[in-house]
Amino acid sequence: MTPPPARGDDPVVRVVPRSHLAVIMVVGLVAAVLGRLWAPSTPVEIVSDGGRLEVTAAGSHLTADIAPTEVQRLAISASDSVVPPGGGRLMVERADGDRREWRLPARFRFTGPGVEPVGDWWIDSGARRSEVWSTDLDLRGPFAVETVVTGRPLDAVSFRFQGRPEVSVDIRRGLINNDLAVRTADGRAVAVTSLDPDPVRDLLAALSILLSGVAVAAALIAVCALVAHLVPRRWRPGGRGDGFPTGARIATIVLVAGGVAASLWTAADVLERLPHLPDEVVHRIQSEWLLDGRVSQPAVGWQDGLDVPHTYVVAGRWLAQYPFVWPAALAPAVAVGLEWVVPPLLGGLAIWLVWGLGRELYGPGVGLVAATLTTVSPLMRVLAASTLSHVAEACLLLGATWAGARGLATGRRVPLLVGGLLVGLAAGVRPLPTAVAAVGFALIAASLAARGGPRRWPVSRLGWAAVGLAIGAAPTLAVNVAVAGHPLRFAYGFAGRPMYGLANLGFGAQNLDAVLAHLPPQLFGWGWGWMDPWLVTAAPLALPFVLVLLRRTRPADRALLLIVGLLLASLAGTHGHGLHGFGPRYLSEAVPFLALLTARGAFELAGLSPRRADGGRSLIAALVTVAVVGGLTGGAAVALPGRLALYRGYNHVGSELLEALDAARVERGVIVFSRDDWRDWARAAPRLDPAPDAGLLFVRFTGLGDPLCRAAGDRAWWLWNGARLRPWPDPPCEGPG
Repeated sequence: MTPPPARGDDPVVRVVPRSHLAVIMVVGLVAAVLGRLWAPSTPVEIVSDGGRLEVTAAGSHLTADIAPTEVQRLAISASDSVVPPGGGRLMVERADGDRREWRLPARFRFTGPGVEPVGDWWIDSGARRSEVWSTDLDLRGPFAVETVVTGRPLDAVSFRFQGRPEVSVDIRRGLINNDLAVRTADGRAVAVTSLDPDPVRDLLAALSILLSGVAVAAALIAVCALVAHLVPRRWRPGGRGDGFPTGARIATIVLVAGGVAASLWTAADVLERLPHLPDEVVHRIQSEWLLDGRVSQPAVGWQDGLDVPHTYVVAGRWLAQYPFVWPAALAPAVAVGLEWVVPPLLGGLAIWLVWGLGRELYGPGVGLVAATLTTVSPLMRVLAASTLSHVAEACLLLGATWAGARGLATGRRVPLLVGGLLVGLAAGVRPLPTAVAAVGFALIAASLAARGGPRRWPVSRLGWAAVGLAIGAAPTLAVNVAVAGHPLRFAYGFAGRPMYGLANLGFGAQNLDAVLAHLPPQLFGWGWGWMDPWLVTAAPLALPFVLVLLRRTRPADRALLLIVGLLLASLAGTHGHGLHGFGPRYLSEAVPFLALLTARGAFELAGLSPRRADGGRSLIAALVTVAVVGGLTGGAAVALPGRLALYRGYNHVGSELLEALDAARVERGVIVFSRDDWRDWARAAPRLDPAPDAGLLFVRFTGLGDPLCRAAGDRAWWLWNGARLRPWPDPPCEGPG
């Protein structure tokens, strides 16, 4: 894993010949042009025949039996978004052939109160919304409107035809929701349809995001090359030449403490120690089952009232769709009511593992910078404050990568065994990312084995990784047999639709595009609230591309790039995007690897890479890189508490039910949910014990009947309507009345 020898003194100008630098600039320019050309745009055509509207958007059609016969004004309203919407040419044509044209703003400007979009649907739904364009018209009878909507609107871009009657056409495309609607003046939907996926266009839109990163990478190289040429001052760092003191380990401990503290505060104060997604509720139920020595629970007579999402009744058993390893890790903490502490601690462990892996592959300097980026990552901090399984999966994959790197570098058996063991355990947490990472590990190992290995150690030693994999996966395989009847069949199949497969490719490409679009603002938090939205999207992806453009990738870089690329590509085969919970969490396992690649790119850009031929460095190039990366990261660290505070009341889940139970001193009773809302299960989660003999029985009104009445015994009955808890002294078991 030693870098190629330097070909001169200067890390950019001399190591990169001017001819190569010219090629980089051309590549950057082409990337910028193609990125803009392939960015999402939605052609819209609205035709009124005087009695109905025909709307076409992105190839999808909608007909509404309503149309304005007189239009005095056309107004467009929209909301700010992580990729702000805008427009192109707008044309209005009347039946007599009269045509008028306008040029809409390339990026709409928004006024009024609202949050700065962060790349999370729940928070971004509170972004600024305003009227962004309008014009007076005098339309009577049939007319046609043609235009283009650009960007990625989370909320609808609404074309309001003000007249008799008033009608609006709403369009959303490029993020979570992709739909089209015609509404009346009071907001009532007359016609609604989804916008069909366009796999080619969706994949090009996703590629445009990556190309933006390439363009910024080329610009950074040009800037550093220019300043290094203008101010060719040299310095010679001592020690190993990595430019960082031996106190990097102490600094990492400080980062770990800061990351744990930030996530603990978020979990306790912002998220109120509550789950905010159905997945978290299910994990808690599974933990309770495991504490009772079961992986499922026999169905009860009031099972219809236990309608927790992602749980199923199969052959008389109440089952959960998720693997058991993460609930098993939570179970001891659930037993003492401290499950909310476990994820922040794992979030701190992830920071330490990033440092350790970076030190193993590149040296302590790269490890420290990568650990810093992981610490300030908004996505990692909020996931480490939830009881979702993503941070646990990231820790297992990081540990496996570290152990595998050590084993592949030395040929020792124990690291290979440990690496395989961690991959096996990860398969019982999140199977898809584990399978993808395992493919990456296998390809890396095969490549090294084909070359004889670093020290020509026997290929048979890879068998130790297979042994570890078998040991780590054995519990999950056994539970799969008990739950789903086959060691390789997960309970996801009970959802009734394959979670992964070729049939999902159409929507999978759309989901890949949407998830990737949400990732950069959540990756390191760079530029939130003050930097141009295009740069907020492009800058966090740029530095890994610096390695590619400079042709300075090492085997470790290529291995990490392979894993990240496979994780991205795997989303094209899934029918879900996960964006309704804390942003692009399906790509969270890639964040630590991207942090390492970003740190590597920064070191190469600054010319601080160790073991250069003459030991010299370009001081000015280093200062430029430190100013850019350090300034962005420092700004993200300052903004992080404010960003995390935005998750208060996330997904409309709060502690109202628990406070009401405490105020009424209810420790034993039947709590009936009178509404059909999964959030009631999240609000009740800290007191939720699924066992039929639990002190508190929580049930939806659909489960009322004689079985529940008999099980209730002497328990008091209470009714919860989503806002208020009141006694129910004489409950009619057939319904709440």
